[in-house]
Amino acid sequence: MTVSALDVAEFAPEQVLAERRGRDLRLFRRFHRLAGPVVLFAGTYDRGGGLAEAVAAACRLSERIPELRLVALPFGPIRPRYLDRCEREALRLGHRGIVVQRLDERDVPLWFAVADLVCVPGERLEPLVLRLAAAAGTPVVQRQPGAPEALDAALLAFLPQQPAGVRPGPDPVTEASRARPRGADPGETPAAEAAPDAESCGC
Repeated sequence: MTVSALDVAEFAPEQVLAERRGRDLRLFRRFHRLAGPVVLFAGTYDRGGGLAEAVAAACRLSERIPELRLVALPFGPIRPRYLDRCEREALRLGHRGIVVQRLDERDVPLWFAVADLVCVPGERLEPLVLRLAAAAGTPVVQRQPGAPEALDAALLAFLPQQPAGVRPGPDPVTEASRARPRGADPGETPAAEAAPDAESCGC
């Protein structure tokens, strides 16, 4: 899929999108274990796009915000060697680093909705990214002059942080997986959880 196929009308803030695609949002958050803050990179996978800078910033910030997720979406050219280097660096984030290589048209609005911010630290900026972020109500952090810490500070301004000395709680998805009976469908919610959720969401 090319970025030109994306329809801006499909993008909205999470609260609004939940009215249209509530079930999709819940399953999306559960599948990707989105329990903490999400930094979304949307740009070209080459030097001008700034993916390496976004990954490096996420690795630094993860020391202060352990539940931080970095998600990278390709908007434009992909340079395989450059991407390989970035993916190796993103391994430091473990499962909290997601580098997408092919866009799924239905997933992109969800990513923009759940993200706390869109990070585009490169020299090039795809104008469509700004339009999609604006439609989703998601702030955009662009290239910052000076040391890498300047980018960190700009990102931190939009990220929820835990008080010093507070350890992050257990990943709810991991805990649910442990409680699920052996052989159960991973997409199913245990009966004890399903009933209140169905009543509260009204769907």
